[in-house]
Amino acid sequence: MEKNKKFIIESVREAMIKEELAIPLYVSHIEQAFFWSGLPEKKQTKIIESLKILERESEIHAKNLQRVLEIYTNL
Repeated sequence: MEKNKKFIIESVREAMIKEELAIPLYVSHIEQAFFWSGLPEKKQTKIIESLKILERESEIHAKNLQRVLEIYTNL
C-alpha cells in the first residue's frame, strides 16, 4: 500500500476513535462533576441536554467516517 494511502487510512481511523470516545467521556465527567458544582439544576439540565446532542452527532460522525474509510479502502 502506498505511503499516503496508509497515512490517510490511519488518520481516518484515529478520527473515528476520537469521535466514538471523546464526547461520551466529557458527558460522563461533567455529569459527575455537577454533583459538586453547586450549579442550579436547571442549568445543569440544559448543559447535559446540549452535550447529549453533541454525543448523538458524534455517533453520526463516527459512522460517516467509517463509510469514508470503506469507500477509500475500496478504491
